[in-house]
Amino acid sequence: MGPAFPNWFLTKSSIRLIQHDEHIELTLPASKTDPFRQGIQLIIAGSHDEACPVRAMKQLLAMDTHRPETAPLFCVGRREQLPFTRQHVVEKLQELGTTTGLGQAT
Repeated sequence: MGPAFPNWFLTKSSIRLIQHDEHIELTLPASKTDPFRQGIQLIIAGSHDEACPVRAMKQLLAMDTHRPETAPLFCVGRREQLPFTRQHVVEKLQELGTTTGLGQAT
């Protein structure tokens, strides 16, 4: 990860809790719909249930005080701290799907 990493990937600084932790502001540093790479802000509302993204992100940020703001938002490995790749996410989703029995004939 070099100095340009935050210009292309999600980092800890890409997340901001707003309005008394009721919403998350997620800044995408690069996207197909942002050809000039100015960044796009997405607002994610809290759902106030077990799957609440605001509560989950708040817990993640509270536990992750030891890494700098330029560190990847989500990482693989405890020591390497490598950012998630598309391949990693696809493999984990396939693994979860298989574990839970999704896609199996009944």
